Formats: sequence, structure tokens, C-alpha cells
Amino acid sequence: MNRANKSLKESKWANTIYFAYNSLVIGAKGILLSQDIRCNTHKGIIEDFQKQIVEQGLISLDQPYEELVLQINQNEPTEQFARAYVNEAREFLRKVVAFRKSEQLSLEEDKLVVSSHYKA
Repeated sequence: MNRANKSLKESKWANTIYFAYNSLVIGAKGILLSQDIRCNTHKGIIEDFQKQIVEQGLISLDQPYEELVLQINQNEPTEQFARAYVNEAREFLRKVVAFRKSEQLSLEEDKLVVSSHYKA
């Protein structure tokens, strides 16, 4: 989100939107990996996050994850959309961080999320 915030301050709307999109996908990937769910493609991450995390009630969203993320394909890179998308990405990441913290509290030892499932 740091790059999205920087681009937002610089009024670089397309960059802001792109970096917010990356934050949404990377945040979801981190949660999937923490659940030992293999993921590599953006399409797979989007589908699996909705099915394995949202639909299972682990993280609650105001809209389906796919709709949240893929707004990037349905909007022009305007200031209004960039600001709204960044705010949604921030809220999403707040939920991701809260989920990971609660997950870590329930474990005696932090779980390694980078393993054989990660093929960046």
C-alpha cells in the first residue's frame, strides 16, 4: 500500500489503482498460503479467496472478493476511482492483518506461510 499511497499523493491515478490492485491480490495470497492453499495465478487467488476464505466465514467482506478486486477492469483511472479503490484496499488489508493476528494468537508458534506452495 505504500506505493499506492505515494502515487495517490502524486496524483498518478493509474499507478495508484495498479498498486492498490496488487495489495488486494497479495493480501489474499498471504491468507491463502497461511491456510496451506496452493495459489499462483491472480485468477486462482481471486477464486480461491472467495471460496475458501470469504464463503467459509473466515473474513467478511461487503461484496464478493472478485467484485472488489476486478473493479479495476470496469473503471477509468480517475481520481475519484483511485481514491475509492485505495480506501477499499486499505479496509481489506486491515481485515487481513486482523485475521492473521487472531490466527497467530491461537497458535503456539507462528506458522510459516512461505513454503513449497509459494512459487513467485
